[in-house]
Amino acid sequence: MAEAINISNVDIEGMLTLTVAWRSGRKIKLGRVETGPDVDIAFREVIDATITNLDTRAAQDWAPDADLTAETYLVIATDRLGDAPILTSEFKGGLLSEVLKQPQTVPTLDARNLPAADLAFYALTIDRAEGSRVTFLRRSNPRRGLKKANFFAGLGDSLSRIDEPIFAFDGLIDLIFVDDQVAILSSTAFAALFRDQETLTAQVPKWIDELNTHVPIAESGRSRLAERALAVTHLRTRLEAIVTRGHLKDVPQEDLRKAMKANDLDPDKLLTAEGELVLEAGDIQSVLYFLNEDLFYGSITEVGFRADKKATR
Repeated sequence: MAEAINISNVDIEGMLTLTVAWRSGRKIKLGRVETGPDVDIAFREVIDATITNLDTRAAQDWAPDADLTAETYLVIATDRLGDAPILTSEFKGGLLSEVLKQPQTVPTLDARNLPAADLAFYALTIDRAEGSRVTFLRRSNPRRGLKKANFFAGLGDSLSRIDEPIFAFDGLIDLIFVDDQVAILSSTAFAALFRDQETLTAQVPKWIDELNTHVPIAESGRSRLAERALAVTHLRTRLEAIVTRGHLKDVPQEDLRKAMKANDLDPDKLLTAEGELVLEAGDIQSVLYFLNEDLFYGSITEVGFRADKKATR
């Protein structure tokens, strides 16, 4: 069980900054947008509601196969986020989580230099009582659908044409950056920003090497595992989950054989005399689910099941 993130000391009346982002090739560009008093009030209400909502949820450690529900949020340390997404050169290799907490370093954006590209997300950064800052990120394009009209008009006593760019915001937040942690309220938003396929596939050889240090794998099996993990997302997720948990370290060979038998797997087929996993192509899926402890029997019916998500009790 993860330790709860405390953002009750956010200064709702503190300095508030809006940052928007869009893609430039494979990189992310950022722009800071000045906001007026009425917009500030609306954003502060969103932040306040998010803080209240977070207090009703239980914190859980992030894992590739963690189950996120309306009653929970996931927590991950920022040093586990990796390099993605890559920011454009003006940020000199800075990480997104770092730059968002220093929005004064982000170039100002106005109607004259508003990008034509869709916005990837927007982020609200606000002061805390002790001087640090918290960022509330929403993965949404606040201009979605608004560029299709020929013109816009506002109704007072009569319709008046609006020529300035229009933004539309909802009341939702997907990610919260607090000190060296991130609270995840949307797995989809988190994956889109920090789990791009190019980054993950590059990690597959490292994960296989790490697994091999705890459960030796025959050389041919390592090659087959790499091929399958690169091709099939849910197998890659299982592989990452296994090495992330680290639960196979120092597991005795005899315990592994007993566990295989308990899950209707044949250790004489899957393990060589030297204790190496064979990993024929047809066995890779069942072995990965086994190693991640995703196979179990119903305590009443004794029917075998396979879990695809995990939530600790």
